[in-house]
Amino acid sequence: MAVAKILGARFVEVLVAPSINPDALQYIKGLGQKKADLRLLEVGDLNRLPPPTTYRSITGGLLEQERDDKFYLPNTVKELFRAPFKAKCANSGKDLTVGIVTKVKPDAKQAGLYEFGLRHIKHIKSNAISIVREYAPGYYQTLGMGCGQPNRKDSVFLAGQRALDNLKREYQEMRNAEQKTPHSTIYTPQLFRQGAGR
Repeated sequence: MAVAKILGARFVEVLVAPSINPDALQYIKGLGQKKADLRLLEVGDLNRLPPPTTYRSITGGLLEQERDDKFYLPNTVKELFRAPFKAKCANSGKDLTVGIVTKVKPDAKQAGLYEFGLRHIKHIKSNAISIVREYAPGYYQTLGMGCGQPNRKDSVFLAGQRALDNLKREYQEMRNAEQKTPHSTIYTPQLFRQGAGR
């Protein structure tokens, strides 16, 4: 029911869940036109193994292909934080370089955030950019994404703009809550001006 109440205040097109509580369903239906286009997908046990192949219809036939359900080549996301090494891709058979190749090394303590980001971006289309954050220990959120553009530069712009819009909205919600509930909090609106003109 808690998730259903959160949905009431946010724009959400699709909710996928193992099961949907009848009380939550009634609550969502009670929101009327506000959530008339919301699609609820009840998918059952999320831990069951999917079939090894997928199918796509094409003009004049059906394409069968191996399921690509790996998020990264190593066995765990923590292996991505080591020095570059070669790993064989199970799908293509190619030897690929895996690991940190940048001058600035990410902190391995952020492995959960990286795993969330990799899982998210896997399901976005071409030239995808995703901006994610850990907003509380162990809780992750997509702030912005850009995809399907002719180049990644445009995708970065779209992702950055969406992230900025979401942070501004969050900042305003926090300001509104602060006016209703007095407490000691310091906000830095300068955050939202940095890079806005770039």
